Amino acid sequence: MSTARPALWQLAALACYGAALALLIPRHEPWFDEAQAWLLARDADLFELYAHWLRYEGNPGLWHALLVPLARGGAPFASMHVLAALFAFAGAVVFVLRAPFPAWVRALFPFTYFPLYQYAVVARPYALAPLVLFALAAIWPRRFERPFALAALLAALALASVHCWLIAAGLGALHVYELLSHRRELGAHALQQHALAMSALLAVGAFVALVLWPPNDHTMVVPGFALHPDRGFAVAWRFSSSSLTEIAPLSLAVIAASLPILAARRVLATFVLPAALLIAFAATKAYSEWHEGMLFLLWVFALWVAFARERDEHERAWTAGAALAALAAVLLVHASWALRSARYDWSESYSGAPAVARHLAETTTEPDTIFALGFGAFAVQPYFESNRFDNYRARTGGAFLDSSASAPWLNEYEAVLRARPDVVIVGVKGVDEQPLLVEPERLFPGYVPRVFRGALFWKNRVLEYDAYVVYRSTGRETR
Repeated sequence: MSTARPALWQLAALACYGAALALLIPRHEPWFDEAQAWLLARDADLFELYAHWLRYEGNPGLWHALLVPLARGGAPFASMHVLAALFAFAGAVVFVLRAPFPAWVRALFPFTYFPLYQYAVVARPYALAPLVLFALAAIWPRRFERPFALAALLAALALASVHCWLIAAGLGALHVYELLSHRRELGAHALQQHALAMSALLAVGAFVALVLWPPNDHTMVVPGFALHPDRGFAVAWRFSSSSLTEIAPLSLAVIAASLPILAARRVLATFVLPAALLIAFAATKAYSEWHEGMLFLLWVFALWVAFARERDEHERAWTAGAALAALAAVLLVHASWALRSARYDWSESYSGAPAVARHLAETTTEPDTIFALGFGAFAVQPYFESNRFDNYRARTGGAFLDSSASAPWLNEYEAVLRARPDVVIVGVKGVDEQPLLVEPERLFPGYVPRVFRGALFWKNRVLEYDAYVVYRSTGRETR
């Protein structure tokens, strides 16, 4: 590890990055996915969290474990974003100080879309990934000398998210293969240490697999794996292209330009094996735009490992330049996405949930009954000390969403209409629900509606609504 003092440009880049996070985070309105993790950490029994609830979340639970002291210790909901920012900043520090790239790459990278915004300002488990991946990249050349550090980082990666688990599985399998190939050079003592470290890693991986395996009554995940030729391959290509540039010819050029250096410096498998697992998972099980950053980070990780190796005498002279050109193209595209997302979140509402919570705090008192419709309404719950929805668990139990088939999903419009509560919160997510924002009074006669707008911004566009309509009864029942 280098002990050189940071250069002035490195300190300046990190200071600017930290300032950007400090400015953007207070302007960000958390949405359902951010709220759900906090509510689980706050309200779920710790044993049941790992034995039961995380199976419905598709997350191994490291993020939730980090949130538990904050959520149960009385810290405000906003502290979750401070935690995410700290991890994002730590990841930027490792990259700026340790990455084997030219200075312009190290200075630009923190200001691209995933490190600056989607995996930093938006507080989700993915905020853990850059730090762990880059720390792993920093020790990768000496992984045979540091088996326990390698195993610890791969275990932390596996515990961050299902996609991180897939990357850790690919890298772990590759390391074991290379370990067996070099077993005669390592000696008995080193092999024993590696065996112990990899056994511990395998145990963590098995634990994660048990936590991640979705139950049969999961209402948001289809059981099993299935590759549909009319969809699977299209999803695989979309995942691959969108993680880089979203421009198909440019993404192809980037892949073509970066593969030669990976092959020449014998690290191609470091990228291909984990990438194949990520793409296969997207094509056969679940794909979402939110996952694209993991393939991007893996690509950067592989290039890091390649550039950390000395140039082979048989390597063509242009391979490094081609890879840097590809890296420049991707980083510039991602920087434009970061700028547009930051600008949107600064001036517009990412989610209407915080405004709804403030409105309820100002206009309702404890005897008032509050009903909710739509799972997005749970983004309002962290701003109350306990479950505030009278039509969910009768206001007893945790305030988080239970996505099992036996749980009430807050989608029974007729039941709410008959109950005539004092307040109804309706979450508006899909584009087809836009009429609710235009003529909200049609949904609940005898109620006065108030619209709270919000939309999830993705890269350079609005992805979906995250708006709400709050209906307050006028006291007159209308049929």
